[in-house]
Amino acid sequence: MHDSRSPDPESTCRSGTPSSDEVVGSPDNDSKNRDGKSPGKNPSRKASSRKASSRKASSRNSSLGGSRSRKAPLNLPPQDPTIGSGAKGSSEDKSVAVSITPNSCEEPSRYERLAEVGRGGWGIVEKAFDRQLDREVAVKRFCDVNDVSEQERQRFLHEAKVTSQLQHPGIVPVHELGDRRDAFYVMKLLDGITLAKYIQDHHQAIRQTGNQTRFQFGDSLEPLLQRFVDVCHAVAYAHQRGVVHRDLKPSNVMISDFGETVVLDWGLAQSVESRPPESASTTVPSKPVGLADVSSLFEPDGTVIGTPAYMSPEQARGEVSRINISSDLYSLGVVLYTIIAGRHPYQGQSVDSILQQVRNADYPDLRTIQPLTPTPLLSIVRKAMSASQHDRYPDAQELAQDVRRFIAGDSVSVHRENGLERAIRWCRHHQGVAATAAISTTALLVAALVFAVFLHRSHRAERIARIEAQQAHREAILQLGETLEATDTWLVELSGSLQFYPGMASIRSELLDRAIEQYEGIASQNIGLTEQAETSRVLGTFDLRQCRNDTEQLALLERIKTHLRLGDLYRLTDQIEDACRQYAAAESLLNDTGDDDEKWKVRLVSVGSIETKLESQFGIERVNSLIGQLLLPDSAYTEPPSIERIHAARQWLDEQLLNNLSIDQPTCDAAMPPLVARAASAAVRLELAYRNNLKVRRHHSWTEPPYLRAIEIASWLVRQRGTVGDRRLSETIQTDNSRRLQDAENYERAQESWSRLINDLDQWIQLDSDRIDYLQSSAHALLQRGNIRVRLGMLQEAAADFKDSITHLDTAWRLTDDDEFYRVNLATSKNNLGTLLSRGGQRDPELAGQLLRQSLQTYEALLREEITYDILHRYAQTHAALSNLIFESADASSRALSIDHAKKSLDAFEILKDYQPLQPDDVSRCNQLRLRIDSVGDVQ
Repeated sequence: MHDSRSPDPESTCRSGTPSSDEVVGSPDNDSKNRDGKSPGKNPSRKASSRKASSRKASSRNSSLGGSRSRKAPLNLPPQDPTIGSGAKGSSEDKSVAVSITPNSCEEPSRYERLAEVGRGGWGIVEKAFDRQLDREVAVKRFCDVNDVSEQERQRFLHEAKVTSQLQHPGIVPVHELGDRRDAFYVMKLLDGITLAKYIQDHHQAIRQTGNQTRFQFGDSLEPLLQRFVDVCHAVAYAHQRGVVHRDLKPSNVMISDFGETVVLDWGLAQSVESRPPESASTTVPSKPVGLADVSSLFEPDGTVIGTPAYMSPEQARGEVSRINISSDLYSLGVVLYTIIAGRHPYQGQSVDSILQQVRNADYPDLRTIQPLTPTPLLSIVRKAMSASQHDRYPDAQELAQDVRRFIAGDSVSVHRENGLERAIRWCRHHQGVAATAAISTTALLVAALVFAVFLHRSHRAERIARIEAQQAHREAILQLGETLEATDTWLVELSGSLQFYPGMASIRSELLDRAIEQYEGIASQNIGLTEQAETSRVLGTFDLRQCRNDTEQLALLERIKTHLRLGDLYRLTDQIEDACRQYAAAESLLNDTGDDDEKWKVRLVSVGSIETKLESQFGIERVNSLIGQLLLPDSAYTEPPSIERIHAARQWLDEQLLNNLSIDQPTCDAAMPPLVARAASAAVRLELAYRNNLKVRRHHSWTEPPYLRAIEIASWLVRQRGTVGDRRLSETIQTDNSRRLQDAENYERAQESWSRLINDLDQWIQLDSDRIDYLQSSAHALLQRGNIRVRLGMLQEAAADFKDSITHLDTAWRLTDDDEFYRVNLATSKNNLGTLLSRGGQRDPELAGQLLRQSLQTYEALLREEITYDILHRYAQTHAALSNLIFESADASSRALSIDHAKKSLDAFEILKDYQPLQPDDVSRCNQLRLRIDSVGDVQ
């Protein structure tokens, strides 16, 4: 510590401009050595003849808890002298001794002085040998007993008594106290470094290792965080004993060579159970059992005491009466900030500047100082450093518990994780399971590729067999084609209609399983000879060369299908880059045919011969490739498919359908050819993909007639074949069309479109009443039609739609487990019906209130699971509707409940405004609620 006659910004605040690490108003900092020497000068060290090893210890360690001498070397972190404690300034890498040597007149034969460890304004710490117990100890005493005031002497004894009463492994024990005029006390001698030095060394090592990820940085902090948890335990013990430290900082924590973490310097400790008397009465209240006696040395309000960079706002404001355990928790938060950032928040600033910021609880955000800070640790620091004492952790144990949970890889109490964070944390701490899942996925992909190779080789084997036996060749083509058509049916439905259909994860999984079964059937089927006589007659139209050409086309077709199906599967699992690569490979095979080779050109003739079937399959796969690319997100490609290609695909599909069957005919008794059904399905999926590809539509105007024709094709396909996939495809495009009209505010046509879909769904429900997807879709359609009818003024019909929607959702709910889709739609149906019944001719306040409260409970439960804009918006509207309903009731005593709903609605709308501007209806609703609140306040 520097002499007060030589101002130094790193010295105390009373000697020039103080530094950020000093404590303001310390009585010790005002003093200087009476012998004329600056207290901060490094005293000479003498090696003891009794212990040669003491030289090494005294040059390596620093003083813990006592007054510390001399300024730290340049390569060490700055010291943290404390305002109001004694002068401090120990070297960070000197022998840490907490004790005082007795004067020569006090037991001169027991302690033998070995070396001076540190020296302050009025205190000196020496390393000594205890002859009685044959051990090395630390002794702390006054530099000059004749130059010590009574206040300094009382604070000296106060520090010794407080430390002695706190018996904890994290608090250095006091062995002996001499409280005469030449007071001293003897403490355990600690070898090690301070936490400040430990932090500096750790962050210096991190900088040398180079770039780190956020997870690597968080893992590297574990040794420091373990020490921090130990500090929290020691502080928690002191708090339990009724003692607050008031000067917690890294330089007051010692890390020993053998794993001990010790909290030092209890000279500013204060009891949280007792306060200084308000009057001149000398009556001292009795101390609670089990609490340490630190009731003396109370400072009056207005006294600033502690280290500015680490003190709490109430300490910086001098509110001594408000200092309690939460003040220490704030200091622990700053210590944790320092551990993470490598420095305290106000590095390099003056004391006045720091105190002003601390009083206002204004500190730099930790992420700006250390961008790699893990989010859970950031939340812990913000909680501990809250401006309000009530917002901080209730005790040091809970703070330590959160830090331990972070170290163990568990979630912390003050940070709510999103799904991605939870998944990443789970994978990092369950690496074996995550690696197994990744390996399994890779194995599945390899198996698919191996199967593709196997399929290609099987085609080549078939080609050789056809050369030897034309009849076996023809039979293999027919059977293989039929099997692939079945497989393609499932995969096309999966990549097409389900792309636009929400909440169908179970059906999607079912379709994937079916597709796998079909491929396994291809691998295991035994291609044999069937219907030999008929086949022989057809075979007469083939020659050997034609058979070879057919085989090559079939092999190419299967390669194309393999790439397309892999592209579909990659796209459905959001592996967009891999999907693009597979689609590009399929496109390359489709285009690399040569313009002069007639065998690759698709001729528009009626379905009949094998050649035409293969050519039609190539055409359909070209359309499927186009659909797959249209379904990719905009970021997947720089140039979307051209509008000319889309028009050409439309024309080809129309000609395929018109040349074989009339779409306008209501029914057809004959079985539908598979290629015609695939062409019809592709036509519908193409229009859906084109309408929903915004990148293409930005460059070319979208027209409605082809889209409406696709709706008719989908309905025709349901009438002609009526598979589950056909119904789903029809439902998907009708739903998409209804939403399109509704978004365009064409409510009349939207109502007609929803009504048509509802009629179709009702027919399907009659055929299969246990289909949950039909019930769900019908409930959704009824809900949307009800909303439209409200806008059209058809309130009675809208109420009927909402009731039917609730009925369908209740039925679906009974048939399956709880699902968010059902909960949201059921709550919305009840909300809309309740709002409708709260006004107009359909008014039923009692039922309306019941429905609105039920929907509000569902929204609150959903918000507790995950906060989304849509759910929060519905939550705000429901509170507003309940406020209106209750306010309009005749019962004046219920007005308070109405105002409560109004306030909650306004709070939710305020949050929504941070994300996007409110709609005019919501703005009007907010104004009405504010007027209601103001009117009730005026009346009161």
